[in-house]
Amino acid sequence: MSLKKELKQLKNDGKWIELMDAIHDAMPFLFSPGRPTHEQIENSEIGRTHHENWSEYIRWELDWNDSGWRAWIRAYKVVLAYPYLRKLDVTASIINIRKSMLDTFPDSAEQWREQEIKVRDKKPRKRSPNTEERLLILEKKIATMSFEIQDLKCQIYQ
Repeated sequence: MSLKKELKQLKNDGKWIELMDAIHDAMPFLFSPGRPTHEQIENSEIGRTHHENWSEYIRWELDWNDSGWRAWIRAYKVVLAYPYLRKLDVTASIINIRKSMLDTFPDSAEQWREQEIKVRDKKPRKRSPNTEERLLILEKKIATMSFEIQDLKCQIYQ
């Protein structure tokens, strides 16, 4: 499968981390500060498809945009720094929001889960106290169970 087809498929399947991994493997210069050299562009998928830059490539070949790319690369850099995020089913958006909200980013999946519960607990609610209390208990149970399910999935695939 060509790189372009692989990238499109991953994007369409919502596998954003795998998409970023594929881009990182094929064109690591995109993750470095500064502009890529003319030679890097020409010798990459970008040049092979007759585009002059990454923005043009993602717009025409992947039906994507610069702002989406910038958001995903920010989140991907967090994933590279905190590899446990690969095992959690989190979006780039959630990672970026959490990164901007927190003074210190969670170092483990367990700390992530604890933070998730704290964030949910802080959300304003407009329900009766009894309903509120029941809902909070159920949300905590759901959060705990979903993390247990995710851990079991990770164990199965290891």
